[in-house]
Amino acid sequence: MFPFALAAAVAVNMARTADEDAVRRRARTETHEDGNDLDARIREIGDSMQRQMRREHKAIERARSTEKADLVDLCDVFDVTIREKRMDDDLCGWIEEYDLLDSRRSRIVVNASHTEERRRFTIVHMLGHQYYHRDMFDRRAKRGANADRSYDQKEGSPWWNPAIDAACKSRANRFAVDLLTAKPMMLRLMGDGLDAPAIAARLCISEKVARMRMEMLRG
Repeated sequence: MFPFALAAAVAVNMARTADEDAVRRRARTETHEDGNDLDARIREIGDSMQRQMRREHKAIERARSTEKADLVDLCDVFDVTIREKRMDDDLCGWIEEYDLLDSRRSRIVVNASHTEERRRFTIVHMLGHQYYHRDMFDRRAKRGANADRSYDQKEGSPWWNPAIDAACKSRANRFAVDLLTAKPMMLRLMGDGLDAPAIAARLCISEKVARMRMEMLRG
């Protein structure tokens, strides 16, 4: 589903983040300079992070207003790549930290055997972990064998990251539901008389998610 778009997204991402990575490296290595210069570099990093947060917020709002958002473009804003891989049916996927050109990045690995609707939900769920829980799958945290990954998996499984608890998973699910079935868009479609199967087809979500969201909004 993603190979060519993903390659382009990686190239754009690498070019866009090069300057910010350089700023971080300078701040780490040039500590011999006087305090005023170091303070200026720290402020530069802070400004860069604020710009990134604004980009992420705008990207989320764009996705929420689009019936079938481009998830490759959305993930690119978050410096996240997507890879499809065949795996057991009960494993939806994970998000993991990895290194790209001496910079920390994240990658979502999603089960290629699942339907498009399920893959899209998994991708946005994992992006929710990136948004809220990035520090919990940092390999430097040393929380165990899977400390560099956040899995969509049951507690106690071989792939379980104990730092990602039920509350974290619930928050990532809410992030996914809110992004893929934003309230204004759902109310518009419901107002047009569309039923759950029709809404599911328009938004590329499962009928189960569509019905759940419709009941939530009607309640």
